[in-house]
Amino acid sequence: MNNEYTMERFLKSIGGLHDSIPFDKEMIPIVTELNEKGYKTFACCQGHIREDLNCRGWNGYIGFCDKYEFDKEPPLFRVGMKYHNLVDGYSEIKKGRIYYWYGSKSKKMNCAEREKERQQWINSMIEWSKGLKSIKNN
Repeated sequence: MNNEYTMERFLKSIGGLHDSIPFDKEMIPIVTELNEKGYKTFACCQGHIREDLNCRGWNGYIGFCDKYEFDKEPPLFRVGMKYHNLVDGYSEIKKGRIYYWYGSKSKKMNCAEREKERQQWINSMIEWSKGLKSIKNN
């Protein structure tokens, strides 16, 4: 995590919730940027490579509290329905509220290649979130 994204800054951006709530550390810069700019989030996942599943696929997502019109669409995303543990099952999410991306399903990719792909997604999300215009009322 970049030094500019401190835990104090992250917690402030999400409304001061305490750090006993589980979160993925690689999402901290993305969630911090989005929430500070007025795009309130409710859930996210950085994607996880599972060796016990032969590294087959992965997916990451970010869920928003409202539907937002972004000046630039999120990179590499599909929009729609997604499982997340906050609702303990499948939830139908209105289009534009939860964005997710599945890693390659290629059987030829090894764990290292999948991790490289996942890191590219994280980096592109960080750049996207940094480049968004603020919608907060000043």
